[in-house]
Amino acid sequence: PLIIKCLVADNTAILGRGLYTFNAGSVISYSTFAASSDTLAGWLMVAQYGDQTMINNSILGSPTWDNVTNDALCTSGTDVAISFSDVLMADGAIFDGLENLNVDPQFKLSGAIAAKYQLSETSTLLTASDAGDELGFEGGLSVIGWDVTIALLQNGLHENSLDFVLTSTIPLKKAPYLAVEQDLPDTLEYTMVDSGYMTEIAPMIYNLPLYQQEEGEPTRAIISYTNIMGEADADTLEFTARNLASNISLLSYYNEISISGRAADENGMWGILKSDLGSVPAEGMEFISEAYEIFSGVAIEEGRLEFSVDDDMLSGRSAEHSAVAFWNGDFWTPVASYMNSSGSKIWTDIAELGVYRMVWGESLDVMIALPSKLALNQNYPNPFNPETTISFAVPTLNKVRLDVYNLMGRKIATLFDGVAEPGYHQVRWNGMNTQGLSVASGVYFYKLQLGSQVISKKMVLLR
Repeated sequence: PLIIKCLVADNTAILGRGLYTFNAGSVISYSTFAASSDTLAGWLMVAQYGDQTMINNSILGSPTWDNVTNDALCTSGTDVAISFSDVLMADGAIFDGLENLNVDPQFKLSGAIAAKYQLSETSTLLTASDAGDELGFEGGLSVIGWDVTIALLQNGLHENSLDFVLTSTIPLKKAPYLAVEQDLPDTLEYTMVDSGYMTEIAPMIYNLPLYQQEEGEPTRAIISYTNIMGEADADTLEFTARNLASNISLLSYYNEISISGRAADENGMWGILKSDLGSVPAEGMEFISEAYEIFSGVAIEEGRLEFSVDDDMLSGRSAEHSAVAFWNGDFWTPVASYMNSSGSKIWTDIAELGVYRMVWGESLDVMIALPSKLALNQNYPNPFNPETTISFAVPTLNKVRLDVYNLMGRKIATLFDGVAEPGYHQVRWNGMNTQGLSVASGVYFYKLQLGSQVISKKMVLLR
């Protein structure tokens, strides 16, 4: 049943029982279950077995409850979620719940039934609801909103695992069903990799660990659910996630956005999640990309967020007036942004986790960032199979060369040989030599050369 703004009073049935549910969930909002001492010998409501029962902004009690031996609410074999209510128990005990009270409601106790159980002017329940108004049948609205939130959180037991956590404001008929799909390499469409019902870990809160066939690949999770009123809905999360460790980690979502960084202390999971927050741009600002939430279960160091920029994104606009913006909960705030010399990448430091997107505006200015010296970064992933990414920085327009050598010092592959623009560059090595043959597992060196400057680093291929 769904009971909103109702008064159930002076019931004379055995042990009260103004409402008795069996094998059924219920939602009780802004309602009053009450009795005076001469009409009640016990429970005002009984919820036995079945689905969850939700009680919010409601009153279950009488003005002389401290003189009785039975609680106002009797539960058996069912979960009850109580919030912002006055559900009285005998002997001064308090039902568990968010902001649940155990005080004399201070009814007026005069006049007809409806007037008798109005709150007096001195009642503390006049401002005790979640909206700051009064509890009971004369407070709140005659409709109840249904909100479902879904989050990806770090698994508390395993550093390389995330949990889906779903929270509903109305009890569900049964546990939500979750299906996980991934856009795996060498496939033309999303492939189902996991499915199952979520586990209830608290009233109206459900959990299921994320399973990925391959970390770092685009993932889609479809979660379906139905509340006890029969209303059905589903949400789709689109994201990519992988483990973040003490060495620099790189994670991309297709060719649209990438993040890099390292774990500050302990290892954990981080990722990129498509978001629908902040759907309206600020005045003088246009959206030129999707919004993405950067999430992490651990603290991040050297975090960097990078967007790919192309003609389709700009649609004739000037890249110099683009910037990365951060959603602060109320509006989009442009943050310090940097662009490479070719205008194909715009990035910012990840000052805090949250939602980012690319914006454009005449008043915005992106800074052209150029490296101050030749640099060669550690490949990622390392060890790797079947391929890895190597990034390097060139301070001025110059001819550079990047080669791969085996332990014997023999050159087996050339990854770059040409003129590089000033800026930041990336190349991939697929573990093949110059003849197009796969090389064996082992330790290899990659060497970057610009004139007389040479930088080399070591990497490991595991097949």
